[in-house]
Amino acid sequence: ELLLRTQAQTEGLFDDDLLQKAVQESEALLRRFQQYPLYSEMNTAFERHHEVPYQDSSPTGDVEWGFMDCLYRTDAGWVLVDFKTDELRNPRALEAAVEMYRPQLLRYCHAVEQLLGTASRTILCFLNSEKAVEIIEVKPS
Repeated sequence: ELLLRTQAQTEGLFDDDLLQKAVQESEALLRRFQQYPLYSEMNTAFERHHEVPYQDSSPTGDVEWGFMDCLYRTDAGWVLVDFKTDELRNPRALEAAVEMYRPQLLRYCHAVEQLLGTASRTILCFLNSEKAVEIIEVKPS
């Protein structure tokens, strides 16, 4: 709880009631995720990195940079996971969110390929889709 509270404060949340609510919601999302096979796969990975910095250049010469949530390696290869906490209330909202985040994930996928010299399996992990976890693999077009 202290780690979650500190992170919320780092992000600018200081009101005690709002802090407590944010911590409770974060804990609920984490408990939900721990019930899914992806959680176990990540915990048993040969190698796992969080908040991986990346930089990617677009065809127009613009440079984008940021951090990828999680990159890990199993015996089947590298896996990139991007976590989303959007509250999605129906399948249509999930479809729209996947399409909205697809360009971001494809940029991450390209950055991983540049970084490691190999493709990765790329996953969007929605932690709050109809009060459940929804895992969507995003493949290059």
